[in-house]
Amino acid sequence: MQKANEVSAIAPNDSSLGFLRSNYERLMICLFSSVVLLSATDLLTTWIALGKGLVEGNVMLLSLASLVGLRFMEVIALTKLSFISGAALVSLVGIRSGVPKMKKVTFGFMAAFAIVLLLVTLNNWILITF
Repeated sequence: MQKANEVSAIAPNDSSLGFLRSNYERLMICLFSSVVLLSATDLLTTWIALGKGLVEGNVMLLSLASLVGLRFMEVIALTKLSFISGAALVSLVGIRSGVPKMKKVTFGFMAAFAIVLLLVTLNNWILITF
């Protein structure tokens, strides 16, 4: 019995980690952090590309900028903030949900979102590098 107490004193259980109680929560926090980092990188690479004279190809963002009367980079920044807010909401729904299917759906959404942002960012880096 003594050895069991020693082991439990050395190895923290999940409740000692505070708000990070499960591997799922850690994973969702990592995915959300990736989305934030990749969104910032996408914004930076878009700014660099436009500064080098490349032309934006996203017709929806161009139309939105002219519709609301904002500069293009302002519209991109606002959409990035909206996407990050939405990703935070999806992450929280997944973490707080007790339904396993909801956890899978929110994980899938966040993973897909991170992959798409990674591909967009890589595309931007290729365009501004070569």
